[in-house]
Amino acid sequence: VFSLGFLYRGLRLERWWWEAVVHLRRCLIVVFIIAFPTAPQLQALSTLVLFAAFLTCNMVLRPYHSRLNNKFEALSLSAAMFTVVVGLLYPAVPSGLLHALLTAALITVNL
Repeated sequence: VFSLGFLYRGLRLERWWWEAVVHLRRCLIVVFIIAFPTAPQLQALSTLVLFAAFLTCNMVLRPYHSRLNNKFEALSLSAAMFTVVVGLLYPAVPSGLLHALLTAALITVNL
Protein backbone atom coordinates (compact mmCIF):
# COMPACT_ATOMS: atom_id res chain seq x y z
CA VAL A 1 0.00 0.00 0.00
CA PHE A 2 2.80 2.42 0.86
CA SER A 3 4.47 1.89 -2.51
CA LEU A 4 1.29 3.16 -4.21
CA GLY A 5 1.03 6.26 -2.05
CA PHE A 6 2.06 8.48 -4.95
CA LEU A 7 -1.33 7.71 -6.54
CA TYR A 8 -3.38 9.28 -3.76
CA ARG A 9 -0.99 11.59 -1.90
CA GLY A 10 -2.28 15.13 -2.20
CA LEU A 11 -5.89 14.01 -2.55
CA ARG A 12 -8.56 14.50 0.07
CA LEU A 13 -9.16 11.24 1.94
CA GLU A 14 -12.69 10.84 0.60
CA ARG A 15 -11.37 11.34 -2.95
CA TRP A 16 -8.65 8.66 -2.84
CA TRP A 17 -10.03 7.27 -6.12
CA TRP A 18 -9.56 10.49 -8.13
CA GLU A 19 -6.33 9.37 -9.80
CA ALA A 20 -8.29 6.50 -11.37
CA VAL A 21 -10.69 9.12 -12.77
CA VAL A 22 -7.76 11.00 -14.31
CA HIS A 23 -6.54 7.79 -15.94
CA LEU A 24 -10.07 7.04 -17.18
CA ARG A 25 -10.12 10.46 -18.85
CA ARG A 26 -6.87 9.66 -20.66
CA CYS A 27 -8.18 6.28 -21.77
CA LEU A 28 -11.42 7.80 -23.06
CA ILE A 29 -9.48 10.27 -25.20
CA VAL A 30 -7.65 7.34 -26.79
CA VAL A 31 -10.96 5.53 -27.30
CA PHE A 32 -12.43 8.57 -29.07
CA ILE A 33 -9.41 8.79 -31.36
CA ILE A 34 -9.60 5.09 -32.19
CA ALA A 35 -13.39 5.01 -32.52
CA PHE A 36 -13.57 7.89 -35.01
CA PRO A 37 -10.38 7.58 -37.10
CA THR A 38 -11.84 9.29 -40.17
CA ALA A 39 -13.84 11.99 -38.37
CA PRO A 40 -11.47 14.48 -36.74
CA GLN A 41 -14.28 16.93 -35.98
CA LEU A 42 -16.16 14.21 -34.11
CA GLN A 43 -12.97 13.30 -32.24
CA ALA A 44 -12.50 16.93 -31.24
CA LEU A 45 -16.12 17.51 -30.24
CA SER A 46 -16.33 14.33 -28.17
CA THR A 47 -13.04 15.21 -26.49
CA LEU A 48 -14.34 18.72 -25.81
CA VAL A 49 -17.46 17.31 -24.14
CA LEU A 50 -15.26 14.93 -22.14
CA PHE A 51 -13.03 17.77 -20.94
CA ALA A 52 -16.09 19.85 -19.98
CA ALA A 53 -17.54 16.95 -17.98
CA PHE A 54 -14.27 16.33 -16.14
CA LEU A 55 -13.79 20.05 -15.52
CA THR A 56 -17.25 20.17 -13.97
CA CYS A 57 -16.45 17.13 -11.81
CA ASN A 58 -13.18 18.70 -10.71
CA MET A 59 -14.85 21.97 -9.76
CA VAL A 60 -17.69 20.27 -7.88
CA LEU A 61 -15.69 17.55 -6.11
CA ARG A 62 -12.46 19.53 -5.47
CA PRO A 63 -10.45 16.31 -5.06
CA TYR A 64 -7.12 17.81 -3.97
CA HIS A 65 -6.19 19.01 -0.47
CA SER A 66 -4.70 22.18 -1.88
CA ARG A 67 -6.98 24.79 -3.41
CA LEU A 68 -4.07 25.65 -5.70
CA ASN A 69 -3.90 22.08 -7.06
CA ASN A 70 -7.64 22.13 -7.74
CA LYS A 71 -7.21 25.42 -9.59
CA PHE A 72 -4.27 24.05 -11.58
CA GLU A 73 -6.34 21.04 -12.62
CA ALA A 74 -9.17 23.34 -13.69
CA LEU A 75 -6.76 25.58 -15.61
CA SER A 76 -5.20 22.56 -17.28
CA LEU A 77 -8.56 21.25 -18.44
CA SER A 78 -9.58 24.73 -19.59
CA ALA A 79 -6.38 25.07 -21.61
CA ALA A 80 -7.04 21.66 -23.18
CA MET A 81 -10.57 22.76 -24.08
CA PHE A 82 -9.27 26.00 -25.58
CA THR A 83 -6.74 24.02 -27.62
CA VAL A 84 -9.47 21.77 -29.02
CA VAL A 85 -11.70 24.75 -29.87
CA VAL A 86 -8.85 26.51 -31.67
CA GLY A 87 -8.12 23.26 -33.51
CA LEU A 88 -11.73 23.19 -34.69
CA LEU A 89 -11.68 26.86 -35.72
CA TYR A 90 -8.27 26.94 -37.37
CA PRO A 91 -9.23 25.33 -40.72
CA ALA A 92 -12.23 27.64 -41.08
CA VAL A 93 -10.25 30.85 -40.52
CA PRO A 94 -8.65 32.50 -43.52
CA SER A 95 -4.86 32.77 -43.44
CA GLY A 96 -3.27 35.95 -42.26
CA LEU A 97 -3.57 37.99 -39.13
CA LEU A 98 -6.32 35.89 -37.55
CA HIS A 99 -4.24 32.72 -37.98
CA ALA A 100 -1.33 34.46 -36.31
CA LEU A 101 -3.54 35.66 -33.44
CA LEU A 102 -5.00 32.17 -32.91
CA THR A 103 -1.51 30.68 -32.93
CA ALA A 104 -0.25 33.27 -30.45
CA ALA A 105 -3.25 32.68 -28.18
CA LEU A 106 -2.75 28.93 -28.38
CA ILE A 107 0.91 29.19 -27.46
CA THR A 108 0.18 31.63 -24.62
CA VAL A 109 -2.58 29.49 -23.09
CA ASN A 110 -0.46 26.36 -23.23
CA LEU A 111 2.67 27.84 -21.63
